[in-house]
Amino acid sequence: MKSKEIRLEACAPLFANERVWASDKKWADTVISEVASASKGRFDDLCDTVSAALIHLRDRGLLSLDEEFRREERRHLVYRSRAGGPSIRELYEDG
Repeated sequence: MKSKEIRLEACAPLFANERVWASDKKWADTVISEVASASKGRFDDLCDTVSAALIHLRDRGLLSLDEEFRREERRHLVYRSRAGGPSIRELYEDG
């Protein structure tokens, strides 16, 4: 398996959980077709771009699965002080 295919496979849960949106534009159909035929397709530049972008967004916490988002929200609420001040996490991240 090539590294491009491995990166796209890592993004599969984002597609399966409908976390990826495509605009209603002609170019989006081209991107979708290339990603859908990644292993058999002749071209893979758009596919590689999509997987790199999704991994970049995930690595920076800008894109998550629903369960990951809910878990992080619960964690954030648990560590927030009762007086409404910053959470323990926020205190340490600022330092």
